[in-house]
Amino acid sequence: MRRYLFAAGLIALASPAIANDELLCANRGAPTPDDAIAACARIIASGTQKGTALAQVHAFRAASHRRKKDTGRAIADLDAAIRLDPEYAFAYGGRGFAYIDTGEYRRAIADFTEAIRLNPNYAQFYHSRGLAWSFTGDHDRAIVDISEALRIDPSNALYLRSRALSHAAKSDFDRATPDLQPTISRGLKDGNELLRQYEQ
Repeated sequence: MRRYLFAAGLIALASPAIANDELLCANRGAPTPDDAIAACARIIASGTQKGTALAQVHAFRAASHRRKKDTGRAIADLDAAIRLDPEYAFAYGGRGFAYIDTGEYRRAIADFTEAIRLNPNYAQFYHSRGLAWSFTGDHDRAIVDISEALRIDPSNALYLRSRALSHAAKSDFDRATPDLQPTISRGLKDGNELLRQYEQ
């Protein structure tokens, strides 16, 4: 929410051309990731944004690079965003996702940990770090983090499914099954099928 309110403030103060690019850069109405990337590049080249505002532009462009599976450019943009604003939690979170894409799970965990330090009430950071722990095989830590995400956002079916999978990876199906029931009722992938993947 902070991202979009901040972007809205930038748009309100910008010229019409820059305002349109702000929307496109944030992937609000951009037909393709390339269109969003081009809009972000125009904003950067214009020199109109500084500090946190410019960091946000780099973070938005990184998100579009990730949609194109161009992880190297995504990480480069997020590195730039963090240099511009070392307190920008979403840049660390975005880079954590990029490191998951590259299989660098320890780096992802470090970035999500920093994002949590900066914004400790944002559930997705805990969930994301939990996923990274699960990819390392540490399902106990994954469960702790995903449980914290659920404490903040208790009705999130995706978080419930993720915790169920970590329980199932430990063959703890008694705990996995209750977490999967809401995911079944809300139309996510059939929970019983997910459990069977771990029972085989």
